[in-house]
Amino acid sequence: MVRDGFTLGLACAFALLPMAARERLAMGATPLAGTVSTRGARLPAEPRGGVPASGPERVARASDGMFYLTARVNGQRIRFLVDTGATTVVLARRDAAALGFSHRPDHAFAINTAAGTVAMHRIALARVDVAGHRLEQIEAAVAAKGPSVSLLGLNVLSRIGGASIEGDELRLR
Repeated sequence: MVRDGFTLGLACAFALLPMAARERLAMGATPLAGTVSTRGARLPAEPRGGVPASGPERVARASDGMFYLTARVNGQRIRFLVDTGATTVVLARRDAAALGFSHRPDHAFAINTAAGTVAMHRIALARVDVAGHRLEQIEAAVAAKGPSVSLLGLNVLSRIGGASIEGDELRLR
């Protein structure tokens, strides 16, 4: 059941992934990282993707057609799929566990996604450092079963000034 705009946005996040990417994510695949440039210097991305939070203003499209970056969440490096169809940040279970969060069935609500019904609960991230911006008190969700990579949603993208895609490059403001 879809309860509000938050859950509708999460449902759209999964539905808008290209079918091949949805299938790879559903099977637990971790896509290869692309190339990241920082103020004109092009650097190969780390194997787990992205750069430190002082980081990217531009992110090259990965071989699977998606855009990935690494941000610091509560001091921990987390790899994200940039997802303009997601209303909010959704943490993959392993990332949530690394940050000390676990799925709490007693606080869960169900949403319908392209991948099926998913139980999630809301959390607040104390700090997110991304693309040279330090953000505080960011709403996020943890899914009982969900993406194998965390999703960077519109609640973060809008606070850093947005993002645009030009060809094979994502530009963060």
